[in-house]
Amino acid sequence: MILSLLFCFAASFSNVVQAQNQGLKIVGEVVDEKGEPIVGATVLFKGTQIGTLTDLNGNFFLYIDRVPPTFVGTTLVISYIGYKTQEVDVWGVGGVQTNVRVRMDEDSELLDEVVI
Repeated sequence: MILSLLFCFAASFSNVVQAQNQGLKIVGEVVDEKGEPIVGATVLFKGTQIGTLTDLNGNFFLYIDRVPPTFVGTTLVISYIGYKTQEVDVWGVGGVQTNVRVRMDEDSELLDEVVI
């Protein structure tokens, strides 16, 4: 049992060291409630100024050259006008999630405040 736990810890630590040495590459897609791509959504590594916008197909690519020991920047913050801001943790128990699909929900409160 203890040997099994040590193996799991070693495997997780190996992922951390590998990510720290190689950087962190994340690709993904941002879609609306219907599965349609959202063009021009902002995608940032939380706690950094590293970010990008989604392309015409709702796709994005981000790279952070070094994952800090505090894991700052391992959460993505996705925002777009009229939608609720989403946060996606790309660091999990099994290591780094490098392919992300984010579904944005409309912010009905914000839409109710719009005056025509």
